[in-house]
Amino acid sequence: MIAAAMPVAPTAPVDRPLEAPLRVLVVDDDADINRLIRLRLRARGYEVEAAANGAEGLAAIGWFAPDLMICDVSMPVMDGLALLDRVRGDGLDLAVMMATAFGSEKVAIEALRRGADDYLRKPLEPIEFQAVLDRTAARLRLTRENRRLQTQLDEKRHQ
Repeated sequence: MIAAAMPVAPTAPVDRPLEAPLRVLVVDDDADINRLIRLRLRARGYEVEAAANGAEGLAAIGWFAPDLMICDVSMPVMDGLALLDRVRGDGLDLAVMMATAFGSEKVAIEALRRGADDYLRKPLEPIEFQAVLDRTAARLRLTRENRRLQTQLDEKRHQ
């Protein structure tokens, strides 16, 4: 639990060029699922890192500065909802997709209520995974572009 008490610096994905690949952190204690998600993401051109639990995920956020975190709900050390609460409570700038087991709709709704951007059902269906990922990536790119334009506008106002 020491990692849970450590401060995490806010991420700054907006500082990267618009055309830079999105950075995705996969947080799942199931090594096979973690590896499968990472392989799918890398095949689509994303920069990917992994963590096996919420505490490792929190530490990775500090050095990897992901745009998106795909996080399992049920994990040892720090579960996914606790990690989500920490990310949102610290005001970290990243999208969060929670992965829940089939039949865990109540947990998915709770995750959305706590600030998750979307959720995936396990076992992962490739088409659903891709649709949710594409939707989230599009939102992230729009946000990045909006912030870049706002920064340019602010700079022109101060000239």
